[in-house]
Formats: sequence, structure tokens, C-alpha cells
Amino acid sequence: MEARRLLRHSDLDVKEVEYEVVYSTSSHFIKIFKTIKGLTQVRYMQTIFVGL
Repeated sequence: MEARRLLRHSDLDVKEVEYEVVYSTSSHFIKIFKTIKGLTQVRYMQTIFVGL
């Protein structure tokens, strides 16, 4: 998933990632991301940095 890669491996914030993956609204992006990953973007980012 492109959004996951960008969140993990770039300095882009959520809005910039939304733009990069061509989601028109943040609510749509949040819904799709949560459906796929089972987490919100913020929670996903927290789990990444806990492991470091």
C-alpha cells in the first residue's frame, strides 16, 4: 500500500500523504486506511516508533 510506505519511509504528514495517493478527502483516506490496516494513521505511526 502506497500510503503505508509513505507514512513509514518519508517525512510527509498525513495531509501530504493523502495528496500523494490522490484521496480527495481526509475522511475517505482515514476510512480506507483503517479498513486495510485496522488502525488509524496516527495509531499506525505510534506502533512504528514504539519499535525503534
